[in-house]
Amino acid sequence: MSDSLPLRDRYLALIDHIVATTLKGKISSVNQVYQILTDGVTSGTGEVFELALSDRLNVMQLQADQETDELRKSKATRSLRAIKTIQSQWHKWQEQNRATELVASAIREITESSSSEIVGVFLRLNDPNRQNSMNLGQLQQLSQSLQQFAQPNSDLEQIALGITQGILS
Repeated sequence: MSDSLPLRDRYLALIDHIVATTLKGKISSVNQVYQILTDGVTSGTGEVFELALSDRLNVMQLQADQETDELRKSKATRSLRAIKTIQSQWHKWQEQNRATELVASAIREITESSSSEIVGVFLRLNDPNRQNSMNLGQLQQLSQSLQQFAQPNSDLEQIALGITQGILS
């Protein structure tokens, strides 16, 4: 896909490429679709990709519904199925990206906090009543990252060790 094209056009071309490759039988698993999305969609531009995907989904749905020629209807139906696979893998990509961003945001907030605020910030970020509370895997990733930032015997190191010990218990 050419970087000189507007973002929407690049994403439409990416979607068309995945559909065409699927119809040729060169994509054998949803993981391949996921990998293509990971390589092709730039973080922070998901709304543009979603709009392009929605446009293609609507066009393919209309073609599948209105086509009377059996051969063309079959191709439109397979294309529609390929787009729905892209859509499901896009949702997976979003979920993964959201989790990564949640941990990165927590690291940023904790490392930018003063010594007296660190525990409060961590507790606020990890509040189970919060909509985006961290799961065990994210907490483990947070602990490992904080240990990389921490100076020996610092408050940050103590928080990281406390998270690790909490996970282990």
